[in-house]
Amino acid sequence: MEPSPSLPPGVAFMNGPHGTCPTCSVPGRALYSVARVPSTSNVLFHTRAEARAVPMGALELATCDSCGLLWNAAFDEGLVDYRQGYEETQSFSPTFRSWLDATASEIAQEHQLEGKLVVEIGCGKGEFLASLCAASGARGLGIDPSASAGRVDLSSGAGLKFLLEPVGNINPIDDVELIVCRHTLEHIFQIGPFLREIERACSPHTPLLIEVPDLTRVLTEGAFWDLYHEHATYFTLGSLVRWIRSMGRPVQTLERVYSNQNLMLFSDPGRPDDLQLQGESPTEQRRALDQFNQQAKDSMARTNSLLNKIQAQGGTSVLWGAGSKATGLLVTLGVEDQVAAVVDINPDKTGSHIAGTGHRVIAPGELQEIKPDLVLVMNSLYCDEISANLKAMGLAPRIEALA
Repeated sequence: MEPSPSLPPGVAFMNGPHGTCPTCSVPGRALYSVARVPSTSNVLFHTRAEARAVPMGALELATCDSCGLLWNAAFDEGLVDYRQGYEETQSFSPTFRSWLDATASEIAQEHQLEGKLVVEIGCGKGEFLASLCAASGARGLGIDPSASAGRVDLSSGAGLKFLLEPVGNINPIDDVELIVCRHTLEHIFQIGPFLREIERACSPHTPLLIEVPDLTRVLTEGAFWDLYHEHATYFTLGSLVRWIRSMGRPVQTLERVYSNQNLMLFSDPGRPDDLQLQGESPTEQRRALDQFNQQAKDSMARTNSLLNKIQAQGGTSVLWGAGSKATGLLVTLGVEDQVAAVVDINPDKTGSHIAGTGHRVIAPGELQEIKPDLVLVMNSLYCDEISANLKAMGLAPRIEALA
């Protein structure tokens, strides 16, 4: 299908055969594409020129009508680099930190982890693992090639350690009580072999906690800014539970968390499968997929119209939240001139530049000089927090949230 003249350059919606499902090998169906997107969204660039010179990949969202999995058919692992300057943490936000710690406390209460070993695959900077160990008295081992142990309090828990290696390079680890895999599976294209690597390292009999973004919200809200090159695989409740069972694992917990933005699944091979936990069927999922086409077009049109209107009135717009969402919006819409800067509360991002467009990332305090007319919030969960920040600085811009 040819791109519509009303769509941004390089954006297309489609409905035709495209490749095969990475997990069940059934022919796939193409849904949506963006011709040029940054290969990795959350890398910090020191200059605008470096940010604009980032390797570009493509996004080709495809779906399997049999198992319900969605994936980026254009994913190129060779373009993705998490080793240097990758900054994904949201823990500087009080809203996010409160939820993270509450989740860690709930897990600590549900599982007897004191003195036991918890392994987190894809631990990032290690904040969740440190919180879980502090709440439970567990020992923690974080495995992640991009991890930075200096970003967490190493006194949390008994023996918090990090291995800066891919899980495939790790020798088998004895006596693992719990495996945690949060916001990692979506970065993996061959998720079946990846799970087997985890089980090889930590034993296939070990309980596993998985958290991933929920694609259903993205589809029903037309949240095109939440689709990235480095997210190789996308899950709904139904596709996640079907996949984990296809790998021979039972499921005891399956739920939406963090205001329905994420999915959480718990699988303990030593306990019975709760077969009532099914999620949406492939047929029900197709209804959500059918909504995405129009919803995304409407989202693009609304956001473009808003930013263009502010610019035409001589006003200034900024985005709040210098993560993948901001990168996705700026690159997909091509609104470089309509956005003055991107704000982020994370001090490690201040002064860096957004991949693909080169927009400068500023600290909230710099808004007192910019005095924006519009603050476009990338995640509605943080609206109250951001409104309080702006009020404390004596600023009263228009605040709009994407989703």
